[in-house]
Amino acid sequence: MDSQESMARSRPPRRELRQNLVLLLAVCVVLFGAFEVLVRIAGRFSVDGQFFFSGRAIKPYALPAKFLAKKIREFDDSPVKYIVPDDMTGWGINPSSAHTNGLYRSNVNGMRADTDFTLEKPAGVRRIALFGDSFVHGDDVANSETWAAHLQTLLDERGSAVQVLNFGVGGCGNDQAYLLWKHAGRRYSPDAVVIGFQTENCRRNPNVVRVFLQRQSNIPFSKPRFLLRQGTLQLVNSPTIDYHELPEEVAAFDRSPLRAFEHYYNPDDYQGSFLSDHLKAVMVIRSLLSAVHEQATYKDFYDIESGEMQLCLALFDAFVSEASRESEVVIVHLPQQGDVETLLEGKDLDYRDMLDELSARHTLIDPAPALVAEARRAGISTIFKGHYSVAGNAIVADLVYRALR
Repeated sequence: MDSQESMARSRPPRRELRQNLVLLLAVCVVLFGAFEVLVRIAGRFSVDGQFFFSGRAIKPYALPAKFLAKKIREFDDSPVKYIVPDDMTGWGINPSSAHTNGLYRSNVNGMRADTDFTLEKPAGVRRIALFGDSFVHGDDVANSETWAAHLQTLLDERGSAVQVLNFGVGGCGNDQAYLLWKHAGRRYSPDAVVIGFQTENCRRNPNVVRVFLQRQSNIPFSKPRFLLRQGTLQLVNSPTIDYHELPEEVAAFDRSPLRAFEHYYNPDDYQGSFLSDHLKAVMVIRSLLSAVHEQATYKDFYDIESGEMQLCLALFDAFVSEASRESEVVIVHLPQQGDVETLLEGKDLDYRDMLDELSARHTLIDPAPALVAEARRAGISTIFKGHYSVAGNAIVADLVYRALR
C-alpha cells in the first residue's frame, strides 16, 4: 500500500501534464512565428509577387509577366545592346557592339571578334567555325583570351592561312547553335565546324520562353524549339513571337499557344493555398526538401533514354549530318567546373553514357582529362573563373588544334 501511494505521488498530476503540453505548444508557436518572420525578412517578393528565398523561387510560382515586361523596358531603353533578339535563333550577338562589362566586342558580322570577315571566303584561306553557348563564346575573359582566339594564334604561329569564326552565343541551346549554322554560319563556307557540347544545353533545348527556365534571366526573349516526334524533328515558334508580346502571353499562359511547347511550365506549380500564401516558412522547408529530392533524381535527366537526352542526340545527329555535307565536323566536350571537380574526386560523370554515345556516332574531342590534370597540378581556380580562365581556354584550344591539324 505504501509503495502504491509513493508511485502515485511520483507521477505528475494530469493537470500539470496538460499545462506542460500547452507551454510546449506555445513555445513551438512562438519559435515558428519567429522563423516565419526571419524567412520573410531574409526573402523577397518580385514585382509579380513571387517569393524568393536564398535566390530560390518558392512555390507556388507566380507568372513572371511583370518581371519580363520590366526586363524588356530595360532592354529597349539601354543604349548598349550586346545580345539582341533574332527571330530565327531566339537571340544573338549585335554586330559592331561591346558588352557593358568591357570584355566582349563583336565585329560587323555579329561574331565575337576584333576583325571583320567577308562573306565570301578569300582564295587560299580555310575557315573553322565554332558554334555553341557561353563556353564557346568565351564568357569571363577578353576577346584575345577565348579558346577561339588561342586557336587562331596557334594556327598563325604555324603559318596557316586559316580564319577562326566564333559563333558562340551565351545562354543558347544545341538547337539554337544548329539554327545559327543553318541561317548564318554556313554562308561563310567553313571548311571545319566545331560544335560545343555542354550538358546544360540539353536542358535549354525544350525551353521556349527563357524566364520559365531561368526565372531571373536577363534574356527577355523566346526561342524556337524542336519537338522530337517519332524520331523526326519538328520546329515550332519559328519565327519567334515578337518579344514585346511576351508579357501578355505569359500573363495568360494557360491560353497561350506557346504553353503546348514549354517544357518548364506546370500549371500545378502556380496553384496557391491558405498554407502556401500565409506560411512561407513551411514552403521554404518544403522547397529545401524538394531540392534534396531533385538532386537525388537529377541522374534521371542524364539517362540516355530520357526525353531531354534523346532530343539532344537528335539535334547533334541533324547538325552533324547536314554540316558534314559541306565541312569537316567535330564535337568538343566543354565540362563545367562541377564536372571537373567530380572527376578530381575519382567519380565518373553522370552523363558518361551521353559522351560515349556522341563518341560512337561522331568525332568527339574531350578536354576533360587535360583540364583535370591541370586542376590537380595547379588548383581548380587556375582553369575556371565561372567559365574557363585564360589557362582553361588555352587547354581547350590546344586540343582542338591538335585534332584539326
